[in-house]
Amino acid sequence: MTEPSEPPVETPPAPAPSWLKAVPLWLKVLAPLVVVALVVTIVVLAIPHSKNAQACSDFEKAYNALAISVKDKMGAELVGAARDSLVSAAVEAHDEASGAVKSDLSDVVTLSDGFVGGDSDAGVAFLLAAQNVAHSCAADGASITLNDF
Repeated sequence: MTEPSEPPVETPPAPAPSWLKAVPLWLKVLAPLVVVALVVTIVVLAIPHSKNAQACSDFEKAYNALAISVKDKMGAELVGAARDSLVSAAVEAHDEASGAVKSDLSDVVTLSDGFVGGDSDAGVAFLLAAQNVAHSCAADGASITLNDF
């Protein structure tokens, strides 16, 4: 025969530290939420944001549309429309840009008259200024890729 065993002794849970008893319930609930909010804020601020992202993107789209129309030999009318669209996009991007991007877009806008007029020297200067815009956009955190003609 087996002897009856003693029933297991239940140990009471360890008492909470005295400082935890003094913390109000609302603070116990709110503190983790504040920590999460701070972590999210730090992560969002750590991601590079460009103030010029939209201006750079708009310029890139118009520039690449012109590059494609020239490369694909779409005809003088379509190339002319793409060229005019690029000049309009450069002016609009200039208006919304800031810093070095705005400065380089200013050069593009200034050179656009010669570019539209067919002056080959102005055209080369315009394309070089467009490359400067791409470099400024990249330095600002809004990298763009300009297609070759």
